[in-house]
Amino acid sequence: MKFALALAAALIATPAAAQSPVKPTALLFNGLAQYQPGILTPLAALANDLRRQGWRVVIDSHLGLFTKNEEPVLIVGHSAGGARAYMFGKKMVEEAKFHPTIITLDAATVWGDVYRCPVENCINIHTLTYPKIPGSYNLRTSKITDSIVTHVSIPMNGDIRKAILQQAADLLHGGSKLTKLVSAYSPEPPNAGRSLAEAWRRNIGQPRDEAQ
Repeated sequence: MKFALALAAALIATPAAAQSPVKPTALLFNGLAQYQPGILTPLAALANDLRRQGWRVVIDSHLGLFTKNEEPVLIVGHSAGGARAYMFGKKMVEEAKFHPTIITLDAATVWGDVYRCPVENCINIHTLTYPKIPGSYNLRTSKITDSIVTHVSIPMNGDIRKAILQQAADLLHGGSKLTKLVSAYSPEPPNAGRSLAEAWRRNIGQPRDEAQ
């Protein structure tokens, strides 16, 4: 009892500045038929890497049933989860929130109703058999890795994870103009006129109910 009271007093006395800062959210959408727990999905390794980097990571299926109220700074989607990533980003913009950065892996645009990048910054990493996304930076897997990459293995490729983490690290420090990934891999350019303004409009520690 005395220990519990002492601990409570210490927590109350700790200044706000000394407490852990709010972590930005990275939202990961799995592909079709990936309904099992997050630790067993193809995006699990990336999720662990992002957590070590300092992100709060949430994983959902391509249906997006459990993450409707999230406000992610970074969204990553594989296959049908890529289509969900575009839908989620489009909804955030329509609700006058901020523009997240969206990174897709073999986005399946035939699933859903979003056929182009809906936010300011999208990167679509794709294999030979999957399409480019209008308005996105479209990177062929061959520009990132020498390994043979398939639609199933693309989320688990170490070089591709490293590329995503490079961009995520840039975002974590307050914003991104895609400079790291663009300069490193010379991607095919997006549509003419696509803005390269900062994707993230708010400070990491800003409460969700306060506008910029």
